[in-house]
Amino acid sequence: MIKRYGVRGLSRGINELLRKALFELEKSPRRRVKINEGEIQKCIDFIFNIGSRLNDNIRIEKTELRAVFDDEVVKIALDRLRALNYTIRETKDFYYIIMRD
Repeated sequence: MIKRYGVRGLSRGINELLRKALFELEKSPRRRVKINEGEIQKCIDFIFNIGSRLNDNIRIEKTELRAVFDDEVVKIALDRLRALNYTIRETKDFYYIIMRD
């Protein structure tokens, strides 16, 4: 990967691999998961780890979240982030998590 992207582009290459893996997950049938604290926390961690950084804010594609987590888990995770004083903006394709000062 270093040969392809260089040292500075390494994180871009890793993100590309993760996105390909998510695309493959999307093709397989989604399992119905029991909603618990662990799943919600995994979803929040996923948002912060996989989301693209825009200044101090985070942007994540809805399809990436839906490929891994159930819609209800995503909804609860976003509500938790709102309770932690984050602003959530939703567009057609993305969630924007805006960090307040």
